[in-house]
Amino acid sequence: MFQMKSKLLFLVAIVLMHTACIKETSVKIATNTQPENLNDGWQISSPTDQSINKKKLELATSYFFSELNLVNSKGLLIARNNKLIYEAYCKDKGDRDQQQNIKSVTKSITSVITGMAIKDNLVDSNLQELIYDIIPENFDGSLNKRKITIEHCLRMTTGLQDPFYAVNSVLPDNSLTTSLGVELVSDPGEKHFYNNGSANIIGGVISKLAKQSFENYTKSKLFNPLGISNYHWIKHNDKRVNPAFDLYLYPRDLLKFGQFCLLNGMWNNNQLLPENWLKKSTTYYEDGFDGEFGYHWWINQQYNGYYANGHGGQRVFLFPDKNLVIVHLAEPSTDDTDLSEIDVLLDLLLEAVE
Repeated sequence: MFQMKSKLLFLVAIVLMHTACIKETSVKIATNTQPENLNDGWQISSPTDQSINKKKLELATSYFFSELNLVNSKGLLIARNNKLIYEAYCKDKGDRDQQQNIKSVTKSITSVITGMAIKDNLVDSNLQELIYDIIPENFDGSLNKRKITIEHCLRMTTGLQDPFYAVNSVLPDNSLTTSLGVELVSDPGEKHFYNNGSANIIGGVISKLAKQSFENYTKSKLFNPLGISNYHWIKHNDKRVNPAFDLYLYPRDLLKFGQFCLLNGMWNNNQLLPENWLKKSTTYYEDGFDGEFGYHWWINQQYNGYYANGHGGQRVFLFPDKNLVIVHLAEPSTDDTDLSEIDVLLDLLLEAVE
């Protein structure tokens, strides 16, 4: 990330200068940042009332709406002190009312659901239970695979190949058997490999222990308490949802999820998560492709925060010390997003927080 204020200001100045020259090639719409009161549970406030520097926030807004940067970005939402203070859509204001594919941000939701299963005494808090002891019917004859634990799945140290690269994103036949049926390329616990099958295995374990589908368990434990009533979730051929990605949520509902985590699992005076779960799951355990990795969360040491990370630039950033949640949404099905520009945007936003 860029850390020099002068460098940031210089960069934004260049962006503004070039943007002013763009006439007929616009893909961004006019600046809009003021959230409306939709009676959806969000209290609306202003950035200045929540100690956000107005002029510095304007620099971030200009960067977000620039024609030359963040070309795949769609939405930017900010909550501070449990209030919605900023809501911007740079391509289409109608995106506010469209369910967005949050891609692998879904994995962080699956991590939270694991914590809820611990609170319900379905999963042991030490996370050392063997997957084989819970769903033996989904294993092949490999004895080494029987060493895989729940924690291995959360840390992506199962040693398994990724079934989504070995097969396809909508898994055929039984999705659990497919996730476990790929080649074991290292001993469980030995190495970290980013693996979409891990979340699917977790989903299957929780479903078996809860005696209901992972989708229904997620609805009853998380979505319903947060007032998330409308969503779309891609299913595999066996009709199980994909706990790794392809969950569609409205932008404000995704921000609610972030706020719920910022509140350490407390919602409407009910503690829905073990009080230590988020601290434990956002601890640095592994070196991943995007930096430090916890239990399906990524760690931001620079700003003492953590984030959920989805393909194409879907992000939910949480900064407990600042009582701040930031959601960034982008085109989900593209590989050409310049992710370093999201870092620049984040630096600009955090410069504005007082």
